[in-house]
Amino acid sequence: MLKRMCCMRLKTAGYVFGGIDIVVNTLLLALLLFFVIDYVAYGEVFMLIVLAIVFVKLQSGFMMILGIKMQRHLLLLPWLIIFGIQLIYIIFQSSTVMGYEIDFNINVNQSTKCSVMILLLLVIPSWLFGLYILYGIYSLYKEIQATRKHQQAQL
Repeated sequence: MLKRMCCMRLKTAGYVFGGIDIVVNTLLLALLLFFVIDYVAYGEVFMLIVLAIVFVKLQSGFMMILGIKMQRHLLLLPWLIIFGIQLIYIIFQSSTVMGYEIDFNINVNQSTKCSVMILLLLVIPSWLFGLYILYGIYSLYKEIQATRKHQQAQL
């Protein structure tokens, strides 16, 4: 388990990433609410589903910060689960795009090496950083869980 993440204590990193998550999802929710009025008039169900997902992600960010503050490890679980699912989706989606890019460049354009290397240099570090964040918040979850068990054992 990690003791520090991004040169910060785990709790501080949890507050930082939870705060970033809240700010990003709030902005995304505001943009979606601004544009959803036009789409709902046409019966666009997809936009309402995206709106619900962003709202749930926003709530999970608040729950993570609250869980860190109150030392409740179970409040970190929704954020961990949602971020894990999101990371799996991003890895799957970007690897699919890379596969199409490689296939397109092999069949149409012979300069495959340069574009594939650029894709790999951009995508793989972001995957690794996402896994690092997930592992760091999981380490925080385990730390809070151990602290809580220790406190309950003393009672």
